[in-house]
Amino acid sequence: MIVSFLSLMLYFSFLVQLSLIIIYFSKKRVKNIENDIYKWVVVSNLIGIIFQILGEICGAHYHTIPLLVTSIVVRLLHMYIIMWP
Repeated sequence: MIVSFLSLMLYFSFLVQLSLIIIYFSKKRVKNIENDIYKWVVVSNLIGIIFQILGEICGAHYHTIPLLVTSIVVRLLHMYIIMWP
């Protein structure tokens, strides 16, 4: 399997986002609205990256992955893209 540059960027962004989450949640924070908003944005962004990676894997292995799994992953990714803004 050939990994494209965009795939590598996606995997790298997953690692960066995961490290940000680990650093952010391991430290004490002041309880205010900005931190609450940032917490939800960071977690939802990680979920979106996971959906994007799963969608890319399903697209690359379309003939070996069952159609139901591919359909669910693509629909979840589309719902995430539509609902995030």
